[in-house]
Amino acid sequence: MHSYIAVIFKDTCKPYRAMYALWQLDADGVITVHGTTVVHRDAWGDFQLDTMETQPAMPTAVGVGIGADLMRADARSQATSETAFVLNPGESAVIADVSEDSALAIYSRMRELGGIVRRRGWGARPRSPTPCI
Repeated sequence: MHSYIAVIFKDTCKPYRAMYALWQLDADGVITVHGTTVVHRDAWGDFQLDTMETQPAMPTAVGVGIGADLMRADARSQATSETAFVLNPGESAVIADVSEDSALAIYSRMRELGGIVRRRGWGARPRSPTPCI
């Protein structure tokens, strides 16, 4: 299944560990990672993208992760208001475009790192948060 995931953390270091773990799962042949980015939301609600793959699907993946469609959000204030319920101030996330046969590998690894996984299939509407199992 091809989907976008966002793994949310309460600190700024763990998303990088999670990004590395996703690429390691890719190297092991467990999943296929098409692109990743790390997003931080500061105390004022502003967003910072620390890493960004240049492939076309990543703006959509980032939009899923922060709760706004970046292709349609024509103003920073609109994007900020749409994201308030997904990525809280002070939180960070690794966002990825992945293909996988089962969600278990990602859930298991992200749970070890203390992340909360949110998932959206291609063309699907955003889902409510899914805690790692």
